[in-house]
Amino acid sequence: MATTVTLDGELDLLTTARTTDLLAAATLTTSDVVVDLRSVTFMDATGLAPLAHTACQVRRRGGRMTLVLADPRLERVLRLARLNDLFTVVRDGGDAGAYCQRHA
Repeated sequence: MATTVTLDGELDLLTTARTTDLLAAATLTTSDVVVDLRSVTFMDATGLAPLAHTACQVRRRGGRMTLVLADPRLERVLRLARLNDLFTVVRDGGDAGAYCQRHA
């Protein structure tokens, strides 16, 4: 069973430490992590760094990291950084809420 981490607001330089701490705590108890980004309003490269770092750690342990997105701009940030293949991406819709509940 996966651990779900819900992030909100902006993911940038000011929130990197908090995001890193939340993701690190999630990886202590499970190898699979679901990160719900549906309430994230902005993400830049510094905000993406903790997600990428955690995804690499999860992969090394044989796990999977899934991002649940509502905003297509966040997926664009992943593509521009060429990190979209590092994560499984679930787009918000009928299946996203169910996905989070099944893997919580």
